Amino acid sequence: MLAVPVSLLVPSNVLFEHTPFLGTAGGRGIGLFEYSAVAVSIALVVFGTRARRASLAVPGVMGLAVAVLRITDRHFEQVLAWPLALAILGGLAMAAGAAMTYVRGRRLLQERGS
Repeated sequence: MLAVPVSLLVPSNVLFEHTPFLGTAGGRGIGLFEYSAVAVSIALVVFGTRARRASLAVPGVMGLAVAVLRITDRHFEQVLAWPLALAILGGLAMAAGAAMTYVRGRRLLQERGS
């Protein structure tokens, strides 16, 4: 099952530099495979969580992290706000996840205690 996400993510990352361009960001062209790397990664995460298959979700998260790092390096290397925004949004997402886990755990404890 691990071969499926790898075979979907690797071509997008290998062809990252040599791609038809669809627009610009940060003074450089945004390519088709940049979009596909992000889209395939998000699709793997969503499908893996819905199907409860970590073998799809975990490579999807890793692929998304690689795509974001490559896009950041390629388009926003001179912009301080972009990595700062990623760090802040990542911290907020982790805090939201921790809060949701805490609330869900309390709710489960209350249901079992009643």
